[in-house]
Amino acid sequence: MKRSLILMFLAASLILSGCGPEVVATVNGKKILATDLNRRFEIIKLQNQAGGAELTDEEAGKLKEDILDSLIDETLLIAYAAAENIGATSEEVSSKLDEVKKSFASEGDFLSKLKENGLTLEFLGEEIRKSLIYEKVFPKVTEGFELSEDDFNSAIEEAQTKHILLDDEKTAKEVLDKLKAGGDFAALAGEYSKDQGSAANGGDIGWASRYGLVKEYGDVAFSQDLNVISEPTQSRFGWHIIVTLGKRAPTLSGQEEAALRSEVTEVKKGEEFEEWLKELREEADIKINRKADVELDEESDVESNEKIDNKSNK
Repeated sequence: MKRSLILMFLAASLILSGCGPEVVATVNGKKILATDLNRRFEIIKLQNQAGGAELTDEEAGKLKEDILDSLIDETLLIAYAAAENIGATSEEVSSKLDEVKKSFASEGDFLSKLKENGLTLEFLGEEIRKSLIYEKVFPKVTEGFELSEDDFNSAIEEAQTKHILLDDEKTAKEVLDKLKAGGDFAALAGEYSKDQGSAANGGDIGWASRYGLVKEYGDVAFSQDLNVISEPTQSRFGWHIIVTLGKRAPTLSGQEEAALRSEVTEVKKGEEFEEWLKELREEADIKINRKADVELDEESDVESNEKIDNKSNK
């Protein structure tokens, strides 16, 4: 699920509540409040700060857009579960809550952490309930999925690539122009690439399977001819300029193949689940409140409304 619902649900066991009563969106009439969006924003922001990273204003705006997308997905999923009589019992919630408590030295430490971050047991229990519901909906939606041999072989095919990773499209195009003018790839990778590990090796990241690469990168790496310099390609890491150096089918032992087949199956199930959720969004009546007191990125907000406020345009 987009931006990982499980991550969103479990992350909420860590930090604080937001503020403001505004409605930022409605999904088939169900309200999404600014308090929910702000709470999750603070969770992720503080996680970034704990790792030593500070969000820029642009990154903060994009993060709020991503969180709103996740809240929309969450609302659709919970509504589907209710219609299908899928829920989580109080016993299941209590059992999962006990697991969370065991990660602390004592129950006193656990309760102190909740209080420190402005959380209540009731709130945490509700987030756990949603996570358990997701865990039940996923196998129902993907029930009967069978991995085809073509999909498996395509997923495990390996490519050797090199890339230059840039912060923005403008810089990526400037570097691409230098390459087209005869610039040395390794030298430009060393000078410009954000991926310092591969930059030290001329941009070479070695061999990787399609499912082992971020999707946008893998789509380019496996579709283009060898030794061709790609156009700038955006992923969640930034903008890539990619060259595919080689492609091969791996040689696997029986045990390795079985393990990979299981991994690829789960990846493909996840893709099937994403498509199912996308269909729910396309059929839903989703409205964004631009006047809510939440700093959503204006450009991204326009694109989002054109994309998701679709039912009225049918």
